[in-house]
Amino acid sequence: MSEAIMGMIPPVAIGRVFVGEEPDDEDIAILAASGFRSIVCLTRDPSSSATGADIPDATEDRERAAAEAAGLAFLRLPSPGAVTPQMVRAFREMVRVLPRPLYLHCGFGRDAAALALVAEAEQVPDPTVVIDTLAARGIPLPPRLVADVATLRAETAWTERERRAVPAVPASGWARAPKTRPWGGEFSAARAPHASQRLAFSAFTR
Repeated sequence: MSEAIMGMIPPVAIGRVFVGEEPDDEDIAILAASGFRSIVCLTRDPSSSATGADIPDATEDRERAAAEAAGLAFLRLPSPGAVTPQMVRAFREMVRVLPRPLYLHCGFGRDAAALALVAEAEQVPDPTVVIDTLAARGIPLPPRLVADVATLRAETAWTERERRAVPAVPASGWARAPKTRPWGGEFSAARAPHASQRLAFSAFTR
């Protein structure tokens, strides 16, 4: 991916996903042209008084429309203002069922990076190098957030039962779908290739 043509900070790989700041319409088109197939946007949780990832509804609507136009899958993940075990479980299901490469973002990339470091703990056993890379790219994680990541990585470690619960979908699992298909908007559970994955959609599309 060419950093010269990206208006935003170039995405940082964390395990099977990429994280960064909020993209504008041009950035979304570049993500699509670079091969990305899905976007997950951390947004304010309406039920929480906290500001969460601070992505206003109007911005989310604009981003959803741009993702649809570019043929990308688009889902939102509500945030109460901090990464929670519930968010980690929901995002792990998204990683399993959404076509990849997947771009996860919040307003400035910090919350998205923290979530990915927890959710992808098995793929990134030692987060130190990733945290240093994030800082070098302009997404420094404050000490409090680094401490929260360490705590949540221990609390949300995969159990063997959870590993077997939902079959993994390879990055090319939906390669037969036309690239121009508008995957954004409300996801239909019928699009998930496995019954257990169709059930998983109910956790984050309600």
